This record gives sequence, C-alpha cells and structure tokens, in this order.
Amino acid sequence: MGGLGSGRHRTQSVGVYEHQLVLCMRQVRQMDFIHPGRRSSGVVQWTSTRNGVSDQIGSVLLALDLRSADPGRAIIEARVDGELFRQEIALEWEPCRYGGRRLFFRCPISGRRCMKLAFAQGIWASRQALGLTYETQSADRLQRLGLRRARAEDKLFGLHGHRQPRGARRARLLNEWINAEMILDRSIESEISRRFARLS
Repeated sequence: MGGLGSGRHRTQSVGVYEHQLVLCMRQVRQMDFIHPGRRSSGVVQWTSTRNGVSDQIGSVLLALDLRSADPGRAIIEARVDGELFRQEIALEWEPCRYGGRRLFFRCPISGRRCMKLAFAQGIWASRQALGLTYETQSADRLQRLGLRRARAEDKLFGLHGHRQPRGARRARLLNEWINAEMILDRSIESEISRRFARLS
C-alpha cells in the first residue's frame, strides 16, 4: 500500500472507477456532517446487494473539522491489511450563484476541487488523478445498456449509497428503470436474432 502523498499524476488507466470505494460530498451532506465551526464524525459504510442480500464491502471513520477560519479538513481512518490507515484531505468552500456556499474536497494529487474521492493504490483522490476509467469506456453496446439499467435500479431501490427516493422522483426513476429494462431486452433479442441469421 502506498503512503500518503506518494501518489503522482497518472496518464494511463490503472483500474475501473465503479470497482473502487467512492466517497461523495453529497453523501457526507446527507449524513449531516457539514457544520461550520464544529467537528463532526461518524462511520461511512459501503454495501453490495446480490440476490436481495446486502453485504458490507468497506467502511471508514470520517471526520470533518470545520472549526477554524480556514476551509477545514476531512480526516479518513480505516483498517487496511490490519494496519491503521489515516489520510487528511483539504476542504474548500465555493460560493453558490444564488447565495450560500458549497463544500468540496481538494484532491491531494492534482490540487483541484472535486465532489468525489475514490480509494485506489493506497490513497483517496479524484478519479482523474488516479487514472481510473469508467466501466462504460471499455464496454460494448449491450454492456452499456446493462450498466444503464443497473444504475437506474440502484437509484430506484436506494442501493450502493443512494437515498431511497419518494414521491414524484420515485415515479420518474421507476419509469427510467422500466424503459432501461425494455431497451435492454429488445437489444438482446435483436442481437440473438442477428447471430442466428448469420449462422443460417
């Protein structure tokens, strides 16, 4: 496992973004961690659902320290291979167009603001700085449709860190999931017919 600060900017893909643990500032906000002038902490967990059974695939202790006048910092602690892993991430506030302000992580490799950090090669950093690619970048058409259906399903049923939707948003996501399922089914049938035609 690489140490903190041992990462460097990479230009080649070293892994798939969706296969890593990803910490999102939206998730942090939903956990009610963002309180200027205070320090908040708690456990962030990641789960994977298969055949209706949820398994924990990772967890960290996250603390947001916003007590000082500077933007603050996030402290991430976890056990990795039996050893305590600890990393500090700088935070940055950005004014919103219509008032208020929004909190961002600052990537420890590139120094750029980001809403999401992925854990790879022993460090939390942005997807671009770690050289991670999206799953769809190396997928064919049917695989992309399958991934689209899976994303719609995750949002609809509140899986993999998504909040359980309600009301009009749930109805919209249900339609998206049904449409993605229908498009995938038709595409699979078309591909099967095409391959049978080539054999005849």
